[in-house]
Amino acid sequence: MLTPILSLSAGGLYVGAGALIIKHLWGTRPATLRLVFALILCAVLAHSVLLYFTVLSQTAAIDVGFTNAASLTAWIVTIIFLATASLKPAYELGAVILPVSAVSVIAAWLWPPSTADTVASAGLSVHMPISLAAYGFLALAVVQSLVMWLQDRRLRGHREATVLGKLPPMETMERLLFQLIGIGFVLLSLGLLSGFWFSAEQHGSAFVFNHHTVLSLIAWLVFGNLLLGHWRFGWRGKTAIRWTLGGFIVLVLAYFGWKFVLEILLNRG
Repeated sequence: MLTPILSLSAGGLYVGAGALIIKHLWGTRPATLRLVFALILCAVLAHSVLLYFTVLSQTAAIDVGFTNAASLTAWIVTIIFLATASLKPAYELGAVILPVSAVSVIAAWLWPPSTADTVASAGLSVHMPISLAAYGFLALAVVQSLVMWLQDRRLRGHREATVLGKLPPMETMERLLFQLIGIGFVLLSLGLLSGFWFSAEQHGSAFVFNHHTVLSLIAWLVFGNLLLGHWRFGWRGKTAIRWTLGGFIVLVLAYFGWKFVLEILLNRG
């Protein structure tokens, strides 16, 4: 009984906060920032309690089934967004992030993992938080890049200012994009290193040649190359957007893609 209440509460609060941001962007009535942040904070708290009961088992093992992992990732992304929006001009990203978080919470309630998929180890306890934080920062970077792409199209097309006209200047948006990518890349690097530790615990070898390891390394190379290109050759604009999207797609496929095939399409644990 507690899971439906917490799921609906967290989902509803996410939707409410996202709706206020969208309403503000469309220029109807300016949303009170304190109210928006209060709703997000309440949603995160409800989501936290929900994850405690659904993701963590009585033996402190972590249930890493597909929908639970998606819900946990959305929670991390929302927390990072909340912290970022408090310090940087990233408030508008909530119009995308918060509805997605709401969907992930409701999906985890309606379609819980069909089989127990729990892992408990010292390596995982380090690897999972770092990896989820990397996902969080890079997910924000993806949303930021998509907003920049739309903003760039409006400027090049000399279109009238709409919702995008309320966004910060492109230079500010681009600076934030590379800050998010930089932090995400560092965390992804640490996540790979801790993943080798976890692999050594589980398989007796630090490097296991499988889809997860290969795709994660490819994503790491993509983001590393993007940062190097930005620093060395001044890559920006559409080039930065394409590399960001490409790297994140590979990163998502590294874990969520395979879990989706196994648990949803093939209905296997």
